[in-house]
Amino acid sequence: MAKKRKTIKKSRKEKKPEVLDKNQIVQERQVFWTLAIIGIILLGFLGGYYYFYRQNNFDFAGVRWNREKVETINFYHSNFRVFYNSNATYNLYLRENPKENNIPVDIEEHDFWTQMIVTLSPEADKCRDSGIAALTFGMFLKGAIDPRVTIEGAYSDEEYAISKNQSYATCEDAIGKTVVLIRESDAPGIVKEGDCYIINIGSECEVNKAVERLIVAMLQEISDNRQI
Repeated sequence: MAKKRKTIKKSRKEKKPEVLDKNQIVQERQVFWTLAIIGIILLGFLGGYYYFYRQNNFDFAGVRWNREKVETINFYHSNFRVFYNSNATYNLYLRENPKENNIPVDIEEHDFWTQMIVTLSPEADKCRDSGIAALTFGMFLKGAIDPRVTIEGAYSDEEYAISKNQSYATCEDAIGKTVVLIRESDAPGIVKEGDCYIINIGSECEVNKAVERLIVAMLQEISDNRQI
């Protein structure tokens, strides 16, 4: 008689769902929030760095500008190839941000004679930055544009010029030479009449700002016609 073979089935124990320890949950949450905070700080740092970099390094008027601080004074510095020698460069330092200097310039084309007279009205001469502005303009023309430029100083009021023992010149003298007249006005602005540049500095002695605006306008026009 054949014996029936008994098959014994092994009972399988049901797996109980794992229960996370409360301490483990707290630790995981702490890690998550720590990483999230680090990520936010990193993004903020990178965003701030990018903004700071863009504020201090930018392209404008065909050249590269870098904001540099000397003691308590901010300068906007640009180094570019001079226009008469591709192997030489010129360092230009401005006090005003060229991107934010919005003094109007109503000049179709910048051209000038190598002989130049920079003449100041008595009111403009009394402005604190008039000497620095005239020097910056003259150095830019001679150093970056044309080394043949000669610049003579003068005053636009005859009696004032005599009292200062200086030359007297107005726009009427712009014959075979360029005259740059710097004078007070109701509002700042720059125009050109024949060979005479008229730099109106407004009523608040914005002489440096106005002169730097003319420099940037010249850079823009030249850069539009050649690669600096």
